[in-house]
Amino acid sequence: MTLRNLSLYSFISQVIGFSFHFFTAFVLVRLLGKIEFGVYQQYNLLLTTILPFFGFTLVSSLYFFSGNSEYKAEKSYFFSQTFFLLILSSLLFSISFFIFKDPILGYLNLGALNEAAIWSLASIAFYLASSICDNIFLLDKNRFGILFFLPLEKITFFTIILSAYFLQERFIDVFKGIFLVSVLKFVFTAFYLAKKHSLLYFSADLKKIKSQISYCWPFYLGTLVYIFSNKIDKYILNGYVEPGDYAIYSVSFLSIPFLANAYSSVNNVALPEFVSLVKRRDFEQLRELYRNIVVKTGSIAVPLLLFFFFYGEFVVELVFTAAYLEGTLYYKIALLSFLGTMTSYGLILRAANQTRKIFLINLICAAITVLIAFWLVPSQLLLGAAITSVFAVVLPGLIQLYVEVRLTGYRFREFFPWQQLFQIVGISLLIVPIGIGLGLVIQKGYLLPVLSAIIYFPLAFFLLFKLHLLPFRDLAKWLDKR
Repeated sequence: MTLRNLSLYSFISQVIGFSFHFFTAFVLVRLLGKIEFGVYQQYNLLLTTILPFFGFTLVSSLYFFSGNSEYKAEKSYFFSQTFFLLILSSLLFSISFFIFKDPILGYLNLGALNEAAIWSLASIAFYLASSICDNIFLLDKNRFGILFFLPLEKITFFTIILSAYFLQERFIDVFKGIFLVSVLKFVFTAFYLAKKHSLLYFSADLKKIKSQISYCWPFYLGTLVYIFSNKIDKYILNGYVEPGDYAIYSVSFLSIPFLANAYSSVNNVALPEFVSLVKRRDFEQLRELYRNIVVKTGSIAVPLLLFFFFYGEFVVELVFTAAYLEGTLYYKIALLSFLGTMTSYGLILRAANQTRKIFLINLICAAITVLIAFWLVPSQLLLGAAITSVFAVVLPGLIQLYVEVRLTGYRFREFFPWQQLFQIVGISLLIVPIGIGLGLVIQKGYLLPVLSAIIYFPLAFFLLFKLHLLPFRDLAKWLDKR
């Protein structure tokens, strides 16, 4: 299966899966009060912090080891080894948090989770142990698994969560449903690994464990620091506001539907190819692939970014209802973080096994972000948190990108596709006169963004197509050569 097909299947799967995940939040925000929805979002904050913290980047390392594994047996070994290491890690998490639950939740300003602590922490433990399942089908190049696992997982989540809630209409039952979903995912992961990768015949090899840990630990520390700086605004904010206010701030997490999924799909599929190119020191081909990825994904991202920024109020009201319109400003600010994400930073350093540099860069940027957070959040609250969140993404991204370019031996202006991106931004700015013109005729309602989209996107994408910036023709052609 070509890299092009893998990327396409992964993107389709993530889009469908995200749709059901998105719809779950869409329904819950209408069933729960602001305080309850704020507590639910606090659980998601804890979950997305714990998974990388206790995951030790073991799953991410599989992209590197799979790219360097010549035999299926060796690849299967690393899958099984990672799964058992994750189980040990989940046990470590369980023991730590069940003993020190109250002080830890208090220190993290998540005391509102105490009522559902047992169910939420137990579910996190099972999610942690089965986190390999989110990537294993892509690494296996299993077309059926790539296409259907994530959508089925999100459909199951949606069905069980809402069924659990509607049985007695109690908020605590939402967390019981989440726990049940996490157990089912763990059982499925163990079954798949036993059937496809000889999990039941696994025997530990200390040399291979050491090699995986050796790769992981600097990347893990860098990831840990990055996660810390990326979440610090939320944890500090929870110490100054009530869950209802945090629910308003959670509007900023919405991002742009499907765009993050597209980046994740392309980057995960491209990483093994980057590993191969770096190994051969073929930096000219690496530069060509990188520029294609940035330009082609940017040709989608930039028009979407400007459209969602311009019509942020309509997006927030559509998804969260008018009760959450106060969060529109924070949503628009958070969209700016895509300026860092769209550079696909970190891929080259990971491919070159330069994870120590990622750690050092993230450490420096985290120190700066923490200073910004403690300066802005106490005084500006939600606004300060939103500004801090953008710094946490953009700053390390730009520095990592600069170091990656130096690693290839190119100058920054030679490596990065400035000219094409400027063309994309210029064409995408067509939204401004279209939106203003229609706004003079249509004063309110959803008709304005709908008509703007009908005019704007076909026009913008047609011009990008004529300039050979859209669709992914060059990237697909390059990947199919491999």
